[in-house]
Order: sequence, then structure tokens, then C-alpha cells
Amino acid sequence: MYDNNFFHPPAIPDFPYTKDHFMLRRHKALKTLRLSLILAKWKRDVEFLYEIYANARNADARTPPLGQNDRHLLLTSRFMAEHINLIAAYPHATYAVLCRNDQKIGRVYAWKGQDHIRLIDITLHPHHRKQGIGESVMTMLNDEADRANLPVTLLVERGNPSQKLYGRMGYETIDDTPPLINMLRQPRAFSSQPPRSVC
Repeated sequence: MYDNNFFHPPAIPDFPYTKDHFMLRRHKALKTLRLSLILAKWKRDVEFLYEIYANARNADARTPPLGQNDRHLLLTSRFMAEHINLIAAYPHATYAVLCRNDQKIGRVYAWKGQDHIRLIDITLHPHHRKQGIGESVMTMLNDEADRANLPVTLLVERGNPSQKLYGRMGYETIDDTPPLINMLRQPRAFSSQPPRSVC
């Protein structure tokens, strides 16, 4: 149940516009599973993005046990705070909704800088997990990084099943400070330039 007046106060900014839509290019890894990425729009996508966020947090043991209304209020407040903090920290990132057969099934946020790409978040709806979708998105992201000759960095919570996927796809742990693990993947040879390093 959503309260549109709560989600759409004037103070909540829309996702920023960025010219570099490196994630929105058609990619064979996405086409195989009939996936596509579209730029997120707050007014259009907020209820779906909240549902994705709340589903992930409901499975988090650190979320305190609360009544339904209090839990909804807590998650809504955290969701909007996350949104504001992300676009302040990454104003030039690509914030995208992941679709399958035109149905919204997840979110993918990533930022491309001069020396590396940062996967900010990838979250799928529970009904669409364990179907190879996350691997397809990561394949697309890795290919784009290889073309740009850039490493990719990400943070994952210790114990998150995605950590195994990242490991299979070439990501290595560079810092393990609970509860977060910082992972890095160096680019594969797409050009003659040497890979760039990220500390």
C-alpha cells in the first residue's frame, strides 16, 4: 500500500540526467533473456522501486521487528533517504529500471568515472532471482568496462549470495570490513593500453 503524497513531496528530486548511457546500449547478454534497461524516473517508477527496496530489506535480519505500519514508515523513510544520498553522491550515474518483456523486474545503478566504473546497486524482484538475470546484467557491465579499459568496483554485504556470482565473474576482494566487502574486477584486454588500477 502506497501513499502518493508521501512519495511525491516537492522536496524529493528526480533522478539526474546523464549523457553517458553506457548501460542502455543493446547487448546480446540482455537480449538473450529479453531484458532491457530504461532510465529511472521518480514519478513513474517510485512505487516499483520502493517495492524492490522493501523486499530486499524485509529479508534483512538487521531490520528491527515492527508492526506493519511502523515498518512501512521506517522503510519508506530509509528508501527516500537512500535516494537523496545516492543522487547527491553520484549525480552523473545511470539510474535504470531493469525490464523483462516490458515488465519491471529490478533496478541497476552504476557510475562511470575516468578511472573506474562503480556498480552502485543491482536488485531484482524476488520472483525473478536465480534465473541468470543478474549474471546477464553483470556480463553487460563487464563488457562495457572492458571496452572502456576500466576496472569495476562494488560493495556487497558479507553473506549476500551475490558475492559468489561476483567471484565467478572475476571480482576479487580488496577490502573486507564487516558488514561490507569491497570487490574489484580488472578489465580484460579490449585495447592495447594497460589496465588502470584503483586503490
